[in-house]
Amino acid sequence: MKQLLDNPVEALAYLQTLAQDPAGSSVTMTAIGVYQAYFGDPEAAIQSVRLAHERGLPIVANLMLWHSVMRDARKLPEFKTVARDFGLVDYWKRFGWADLCKPIPGGDDFECT
Repeated sequence: MKQLLDNPVEALAYLQTLAQDPAGSSVTMTAIGVYQAYFGDPEAAIQSVRLAHERGLPIVANLMLWHSVMRDARKLPEFKTVARDFGLVDYWKRFGWADLCKPIPGGDDFECT
Protein backbone atom coordinates (compact mmCIF):
# COMPACT_ATOMS: atom_id res chain seq x y z
CA MET A 1 0.00 0.00 0.00
CA LYS A 2 2.88 2.36 0.74
CA GLN A 3 3.78 2.54 -2.95
CA LEU A 4 0.23 3.73 -3.70
CA LEU A 5 0.24 6.70 -1.33
CA ASP A 6 1.17 9.09 -4.15
CA ASN A 7 -1.34 7.63 -6.60
CA PRO A 8 -4.92 7.96 -5.31
CA VAL A 9 -6.53 6.53 -8.46
CA GLU A 10 -4.53 3.29 -8.26
CA ALA A 11 -4.93 3.16 -4.49
CA LEU A 12 -8.72 3.43 -4.73
CA ALA A 13 -8.83 0.73 -7.43
CA TYR A 14 -6.76 -1.57 -5.20
CA LEU A 15 -8.95 -0.81 -2.18
CA GLN A 16 -12.09 -1.54 -4.21
CA THR A 17 -10.68 -4.95 -5.09
CA LEU A 18 -10.01 -5.63 -1.40
CA ALA A 19 -13.47 -4.40 -0.39
CA GLN A 20 -15.15 -6.83 -2.79
CA ASP A 21 -13.53 -9.85 -1.16
CA PRO A 22 -16.35 -11.63 0.68
CA ALA A 23 -13.76 -13.26 2.94
CA GLY A 24 -12.44 -9.88 4.09
CA SER A 25 -12.62 -9.48 7.84
CA SER A 26 -14.40 -6.68 9.62
CA VAL A 27 -11.02 -5.32 10.74
CA THR A 28 -9.90 -5.23 7.11
CA MET A 29 -13.09 -3.43 6.11
CA THR A 30 -12.62 -0.68 8.69
CA ALA A 31 -9.04 -0.09 7.51
CA ILE A 32 -10.19 -0.08 3.89
CA GLY A 33 -12.87 2.48 4.77
CA VAL A 34 -10.39 4.83 6.38
CA TYR A 35 -8.06 4.61 3.37
CA GLN A 36 -10.95 5.12 0.95
CA ALA A 37 -11.87 8.29 2.81
CA TYR A 38 -8.21 9.40 2.85
CA PHE A 39 -7.95 8.94 -0.91
CA GLY A 40 -11.15 10.89 -1.56
CA ASP A 41 -13.95 8.33 -1.88
CA PRO A 42 -16.23 8.98 1.10
CA GLU A 43 -19.11 7.00 -0.44
CA ALA A 44 -17.01 3.84 -0.64
CA ALA A 45 -15.71 4.53 2.86
CA ILE A 46 -19.23 4.53 4.30
CA GLN A 47 -19.99 1.25 2.53
CA SER A 48 -16.84 -0.35 3.93
CA VAL A 49 -17.73 0.77 7.44
CA ARG A 50 -21.21 -0.69 6.96
CA LEU A 51 -19.64 -4.00 5.87
CA ALA A 52 -17.37 -3.99 8.92
CA HIS A 53 -20.46 -3.56 11.09
CA GLU A 54 -22.26 -6.40 9.32
CA ARG A 55 -19.22 -8.68 9.56
CA GLY A 56 -19.05 -8.53 13.31
CA LEU A 57 -17.29 -5.43 14.58
CA PRO A 58 -20.06 -2.91 15.24
CA ILE A 59 -18.10 -1.06 17.93
CA VAL A 60 -15.04 -0.56 15.72
CA ALA A 61 -17.25 0.39 12.78
CA ASN A 62 -19.00 3.01 14.92
CA LEU A 63 -15.65 4.39 16.04
CA MET A 64 -14.35 4.61 12.48
CA LEU A 65 -17.21 6.94 11.56
CA TRP A 66 -15.62 9.57 13.79
CA HIS A 67 -12.07 9.34 12.42
CA SER A 68 -10.95 12.72 11.08
CA VAL A 69 -10.57 11.41 7.51
CA MET A 70 -14.26 10.47 7.55
CA ARG A 71 -15.28 14.16 7.74
CA ASP A 72 -16.60 14.24 4.15
CA ALA A 73 -18.34 10.90 4.62
CA ARG A 74 -20.29 12.29 7.59
CA LYS A 75 -21.79 14.93 5.29
CA LEU A 76 -23.31 12.35 2.91
CA PRO A 77 -26.95 11.29 3.02
CA GLU A 78 -25.73 7.67 3.33
CA PHE A 79 -24.06 8.57 6.63
CA LYS A 80 -27.47 9.50 8.02
CA THR A 81 -28.82 6.14 6.90
CA VAL A 82 -25.90 4.33 8.53
CA ALA A 83 -26.29 6.35 11.75
CA ARG A 84 -29.95 5.40 11.90
CA ASP A 85 -29.30 1.75 10.98
CA PHE A 86 -26.55 1.46 13.62
CA GLY A 87 -28.93 2.85 16.25
CA LEU A 88 -26.88 5.99 16.81
CA VAL A 89 -29.72 8.46 16.25
CA ASP A 90 -31.97 6.70 18.78
CA TYR A 91 -29.08 6.70 21.24
CA TRP A 92 -28.38 10.42 20.68
CA LYS A 93 -32.04 11.31 21.15
CA ARG A 94 -32.07 9.48 24.45
CA PHE A 95 -28.66 10.37 25.91
CA GLY A 96 -27.51 13.47 24.03
CA TRP A 97 -26.09 14.24 20.63
CA ALA A 98 -22.53 13.44 19.57
CA ASP A 99 -20.10 16.34 19.56
CA LEU A 100 -20.00 16.38 15.75
CA CYS A 101 -23.74 16.02 15.17
CA LYS A 102 -26.80 18.06 16.04
CA PRO A 103 -30.50 17.88 15.29
CA ILE A 104 -31.97 20.24 12.74
CA PRO A 105 -34.74 22.26 14.43
CA GLY A 106 -38.29 21.60 13.34
CA GLY A 107 -37.98 18.02 12.17
CA ASP A 108 -36.49 14.59 12.56
CA ASP A 109 -33.30 15.33 10.61
CA PHE A 110 -29.75 16.04 11.78
CA GLU A 111 -26.40 17.17 10.43
CA CYS A 112 -22.83 16.21 11.21
CA THR A 113 -19.46 17.77 10.52
